[in-house]
Amino acid sequence: MDKFKKFLKNKKQTKIGAFVIVFMFIAIFAGSILASQTDNMRGFGWGANTDGGLGWLSFNNCIDDQGNCSGVSYGVNIDSNTNLLNGYAWTPNFGWLKFGDLDLSDAPTGNGTFFNNAKFELIGSQYVLTGWARFCGVFISGCSGPIIPNTDYKRGGWDGWVSLRGTTSGGLQYGVVFSGDPVTGGSFSSYAWGGGNDTYGGANTTGVGWIDFSPLGIPVVFDPINEPTLVLNATSPVPLNNPVTLTWTGIQINQSIPCSATGGAPNDNWATPSRPFSPSTFTTFNISVPNTYTYTLTCTGINNNQVSSSKNVTVGVGINFYPDSFSVLEGDQATLHWLADPSDQILTNCVASSNPQTNTWDGGVNGYNPPSIESQLVDVPVSPTTYNLSCNDAGGNLINAEPISITWSVPPPPPPPPPPGENNTPPNYEEN
Repeated sequence: MDKFKKFLKNKKQTKIGAFVIVFMFIAIFAGSILASQTDNMRGFGWGANTDGGLGWLSFNNCIDDQGNCSGVSYGVNIDSNTNLLNGYAWTPNFGWLKFGDLDLSDAPTGNGTFFNNAKFELIGSQYVLTGWARFCGVFISGCSGPIIPNTDYKRGGWDGWVSLRGTTSGGLQYGVVFSGDPVTGGSFSSYAWGGGNDTYGGANTTGVGWIDFSPLGIPVVFDPINEPTLVLNATSPVPLNNPVTLTWTGIQINQSIPCSATGGAPNDNWATPSRPFSPSTFTTFNISVPNTYTYTLTCTGINNNQVSSSKNVTVGVGINFYPDSFSVLEGDQATLHWLADPSDQILTNCVASSNPQTNTWDGGVNGYNPPSIESQLVDVPVSPTTYNLSCNDAGGNLINAEPISITWSVPPPPPPPPPPGENNTPPNYEEN
């Protein structure tokens, strides 16, 4: 575990390392981590110990269901039919934490743990979370299949499992509890357990320890979506003379009424006044003209109101534009990075703008000459602040990067205590 953390830390000590580690995770899961606006869990968990610990654990890249989102789409959702959790949470220190559809054959055993995928359920008079989630970093590839050998320095004995409910070795119950209405929503509190040492706050060598679902009293929330919501997604950039594949998801959409597709590239076969909601995917014709195109889908909700979603897709050379973090402490600066995609291309005549305007970003910025990644420190005057970047490729074509929004975060709390009681030893957490 320590070796895994050192591996990540060393990777982040250079700009190229930061790019590789973040976009390695994003590239692996780009096809599955989508539609965070339609996911109904939001907020941050927190874990810490004397060795640095988990840090912030984000359950959604959106702060609401109105499209106030930043960066790559991801999120965790409670299925209204099965009450099972599915999706991904993200921590910069340990990567993706997967909920749902896990192979439990090698899940740990322990007092009072639940042998099921993560679930929202009623136990007695209390709604709680039960079962297991797992960090994807322990797998050789993706988030399933063979795990990294225990002898590999990148894993160091860590198994990646997180228990949402169980009993400590001292007989005290731990677990994530829910306060509110399961129909209209509410908040989570208390702790999940990611394995580790015998006392909270020590150097965890085989786990991430306690994970607080309500750090500083600001909880992870369950916010059921009661209004029609639509999210359109597509991979960008797309190489020249290739098609664009679009996918979409929706909540409370009247699927008996066809949707309307507008925008896109000339003659790519996307635009039509009558596109069925299902199947929720479409592949265009090959596109031969480099540009950034806007694709829009408009559907009808079950309340007869129309809802739309748009996605910008760059065909040809694109811009990978990303921050070190999508949230900073109030008064701190953020670091923005950019490079061409593919990375062996050149960017020129780059123009930066922000909303509200910031002197540290607005105006001309450096172009991109491979292989170095361009970076710049910027002010974050309000929460959120949105940053834009456009450049020309080698052929003079204008390229617009996806905007970045950076928010203020609350200060990291001190390491929270374990569940109350005289005996604070962690659960009996044993690998099979």
